[in-house]
Amino acid sequence: MSVKIMGMVWDLDNDIIDREEKYVLLAYTDHADHEGNNMYPSIALICQKTGYKERAAQIITHSLEQKGFLVAAGKGPKGTNKWSYGGGAKN
Repeated sequence: MSVKIMGMVWDLDNDIIDREEKYVLLAYTDHADHEGNNMYPSIALICQKTGYKERAAQIITHSLEQKGFLVAAGKGPKGTNKWSYGGGAKN
């Protein structure tokens, strides 16, 4: 868990990321290393943490990727998608 990266997410302006996206992004960054890399929780785990249904978590994850908050970084050790925190570079 990276408190540094989670703090960066908390500080994001609500005009560029909506409440649902921020909540899911916090669930992802709860698994990040200190540089914001190596996040590979399953969608099931994101759903468990947030209370969202699978499809909603997938849609929000895709939106975060499109906005540059999540950057695809291959596969995790159990085949889940692996992410890095991108900071919203595509805004």
